[in-house]
Amino acid sequence: AQQLGRGPVASMPAAHPELFTAGVRAVVLTDAQLEHVGGLLGLRNGSAIALYATPAVFEDLTTTLPVLPVLQHYCGVHWHVVPVAGDTRVASFRVEGMPTLEFTALATQMPAPPHSAHHQQPVVGDSIALAVRDLVTGQRVFCAPGLTRIGALEFDWMREADCLLVDSLMNGPA
Repeated sequence: AQQLGRGPVASMPAAHPELFTAGVRAVVLTDAQLEHVGGLLGLRNGSAIALYATPAVFEDLTTTLPVLPVLQHYCGVHWHVVPVAGDTRVASFRVEGMPTLEFTALATQMPAPPHSAHHQQPVVGDSIALAVRDLVTGQRVFCAPGLTRIGALEFDWMREADCLLVDSLMNGPA
């Protein structure tokens, strides 16, 4: 869940366009926030993108912020469902080409972006945190951009992680 839309990374396409066409085969999105998905357009001149996202994020990126239809015309997008929606708040999945990594998504309570169809009524899957476990070493990373509330499950996942990538914490454990 790399933020490709602003800061130093956003300035790279002009200085180093090869970074955005070589080697990027898959993208895992944690939400449809503009600053998290804006850089996807920088990948348009590369190979087809394997995009991992929840149904809510896919809906936003095909309707209210139609980044995916634009990308489809340039390089192609292969959408892979991260099955966090409805009553399913936690789901594990694999990313093609990364056989030693197990990804687990956890629905978070970050508000939906202003452009979202769910802005007034957020849905499960608008935002997720990710736990990534290396099946060979057992090491874990917990990535939660925009985490606005730490519940017991989030706290447990943080405690088990070898590395935390957390942004926008608003309060402590519930």
